[in-house]
Amino acid sequence: MSDSNPSTPERFPDLYSLLGLKPLERDTVVIEQALRRLAIHIQAGANATDAAQRQRLQRARKQFELGKQQLLDPQRKQRYDQQWQALYGQAVSQSNAKQASEPRIPSAAKKQSAAGALTLPSTMQNSSWDLRELQACLPSGDPHAPFRAAEYAASVASELNSRYQEDFAKLRSLLTPNSVATLGSDVGVDEQGNSSSVPASSPSISVRGKKTPATPRAVSGPWPDTSTAVRLRKKRERGLLWGAISALSALGVVLGIAYWLMQPASDSNLTAKPMGAPAAIPDPANSWLPTADPAADRSPPRRSGLPSVPGLDSSAVVPGMPAPREMNSPETMPAVPNRVPTTDMDAKMAAGIAPANIKSAPQMVIESVPESVMLNAVEREQWSSAMLAARKAIGQQQYAEATQQLVDARSLVKTSQQTEQLVRLATVEQLAQEFSEALHRAIDGMGGAETFIVGKSTPVSFVEASPDRLTLRLEGQNQSWTMTDLPIGIAYSLVDMSMDREHPRSLAAKAAFTLVHPAAQGKDMATERALQWMSAAIEAGAVSKDMAQVFTDDYQLHE
Repeated sequence: MSDSNPSTPERFPDLYSLLGLKPLERDTVVIEQALRRLAIHIQAGANATDAAQRQRLQRARKQFELGKQQLLDPQRKQRYDQQWQALYGQAVSQSNAKQASEPRIPSAAKKQSAAGALTLPSTMQNSSWDLRELQACLPSGDPHAPFRAAEYAASVASELNSRYQEDFAKLRSLLTPNSVATLGSDVGVDEQGNSSSVPASSPSISVRGKKTPATPRAVSGPWPDTSTAVRLRKKRERGLLWGAISALSALGVVLGIAYWLMQPASDSNLTAKPMGAPAAIPDPANSWLPTADPAADRSPPRRSGLPSVPGLDSSAVVPGMPAPREMNSPETMPAVPNRVPTTDMDAKMAAGIAPANIKSAPQMVIESVPESVMLNAVEREQWSSAMLAARKAIGQQQYAEATQQLVDARSLVKTSQQTEQLVRLATVEQLAQEFSEALHRAIDGMGGAETFIVGKSTPVSFVEASPDRLTLRLEGQNQSWTMTDLPIGIAYSLVDMSMDREHPRSLAAKAAFTLVHPAAQGKDMATERALQWMSAAIEAGAVSKDMAQVFTDDYQLHE
């Protein structure tokens, strides 16, 4: 609407009249209520199909917009009111003056008509109201005469007193001994004991209906039936009894489970055994590697506290994962002098070499390393370079090369610290390869356009894959990565398709792969998450207790 002064009402609509407001309404709340009513009317007719209705709705929308712009803004309302007074103010003043000049009928002129009825004002003579019935209820007399309250109270009191005396006499007659005769005399029961046809609740029945008063006599039948109360009481008792029985049963079940959990493990075959890795038995075909016995005891293996070499640890065999690789075979592990045989299984498995003079089951031995051996700077540098090169090869997923480098690094071992670092890195190599194999199995099992979720809600579609490259559709675009550059989040989601994501061994594999994966380097959140997974695997017994130190190993052989 233009701010210029309009000359005709067509160019300047009367919003107060259109919205049903008083002229020059200043209350913002009232204006908002009027606009809200108009908005509700517009919403109610939004689905109108008639052309006339759509035209009316269009006008209503225009009125709503104009009212919101011109009446809710204080500055615009001030200018609108000035223009409104210039255009409509004179007509409104004349209308108010005309209404004020009309004579009013005084209330005293309303006299009673000749028929005794009151002459009602014209505003109350509505065709839908019939006031003649109300006139019959009014007292007689002049309605304009003064009301005498004392006389009215005396007349009403005398009338009420007479009614009260009559009702009181009836009440006393009901309470006399003659009226309390028998159980059926007050409700019209005849002498044969048959009830009358009139119901007991009928107001026409009188308790003194018989001419001769009934004499008191004993009640032949039983007293009123109290079986309902008895049934309710018994029902409550049964409910309490069943509740107590249920509570005792639940308590017994809980105590039984607690007792069963507190019982020590038995050697009997009937006793339930905890879940764990299957026991390892010697393989006749390859005496250097143990194989999993599916029917063997699945209880956690006994730990001696000494480091164990991955591939020979019985906990390395997990359902759904590849079997341990032949890493510590006699061909790849050269003989080491000064061997001392041990009786602990973990110590035997740590060496992975059997003496040549025993032809039966191989005897696992470990090299005794004196604690007082001191390394010079050259030996330390050789050790650090060899371990870092093996770790880099693991990150590049060159597992055969990494295995050979770990085998070569055994010739450099002279201290117990070197032995522990070598065992931990060998475990990382095996876990990372298990993760990589599960990743390739998941990719091989996917079809074109198959969709999976990365993270919590990111959809990713499979496009194609080659041995060293993977193409996925992410955020509407095809993106391709090598296996070493694959984002760690996508790798997690793919591996979860082929591994048990909650198994401790799976958690350890994820942690090891994250530790050496190039795409995850420098990401503190990924490293922290991998450390949490490795801690959970250590707590479950899937890996040795010192595997958490692999996150801080720098292979510098600090004193």
